[in-house]
Amino acid sequence: MMGRSCPHSGGSVQSTATAVVSLVMLIAAGGSNVYAQTGSPTAAWIQVGHGTGPARVSVRAASASGATVTIEIPGIQTELVDINGAQYTKLTIPGAVSTGFGVGKAEVPAVPVLLARPTGSAVTFRILSIQTETLHLARVFPMQPPLKSGEQAGPVVVDASFYASDVDYPSSRLSSPSLATWRDLDVVNVHFYPVVYTAS
Repeated sequence: MMGRSCPHSGGSVQSTATAVVSLVMLIAAGGSNVYAQTGSPTAAWIQVGHGTGPARVSVRAASASGATVTIEIPGIQTELVDINGAQYTKLTIPGAVSTGFGVGKAEVPAVPVLLARPTGSAVTFRILSIQTETLHLARVFPMQPPLKSGEQAGPVVVDASFYASDVDYPSSRLSSPSLATWRDLDVVNVHFYPVVYTAS
């Protein structure tokens, strides 16, 4: 996937290549199994895919015009948390990061995907296929304000209007691609959101 010069009247111009990255998502395969975690009555592992361990990101195919990437999610770690008498569920996927789109709204896992790209290129992502499963859990734990060094956490912030809504959150499975250059290597980073949460 390289930038190339194209014939043009009176000379040549530099054309910016566009790489298309296609994502094949394997989030849940078959029925889910819930396993209690030893030593913690509030923690459990929900098996949604095959095997164990962290989220797996693999490049299935790559060419000058794009690549196909597979993301596999073996399972989700859950932990029940009590907030003022109401139960909330913390969701964790090994190999993923926790993110949110507003303090007090649900904190969801995000799988980072980092790929090299052709020099100077733009990148478009699209989802080719996805396998999903519906899980019925307590409310997902809300994202909290970041703390400065030495700062003590205050009361847990809960956005009541968000938890009373019936919208899918986040609204997209993918973040906007972020382009960067590391020394002489152009890269693109995107976050994939395996969990879409509906509060009510």
